Amino acid sequence: MLNDESIRLLREIRDLLVPVSDAFQGEYEERLRILGLIEEVVNTGARKRVYRLMNGLRTQAEIAKKAGVSPAMVSRLVPLLLEAELIDIVRDGAVEKPRGLYHLETGRPIRRRERGE
Repeated sequence: MLNDESIRLLREIRDLLVPVSDAFQGEYEERLRILGLIEEVVNTGARKRVYRLMNGLRTQAEIAKKAGVSPAMVSRLVPLLLEAELIDIVRDGAVEKPRGLYHLETGRPIRRRERGE
């Protein structure tokens, strides 16, 4: 059972944490939005395998082969991911290579090293 001193300390801790949580509220809400989009669009095991392979280095055909799905499935998924702003396209000459922008599990942006680092 909590005594008055324990309750007072817990309230003090809560009051100290409020400014910290407020500072990250916008980032937290954005991550929740991204996770909702991921849940809505990347909602099967096959789609998750495909998304994880979208690193900007593979063509849609290469992704399909590596993920064990049809090229048509990848072709249908790319516009959905683009519309949800979960991927972008890396252009390599005339070749387009999809690149995932967020981690599936956390909704955090994927950080990439710049060339030459």
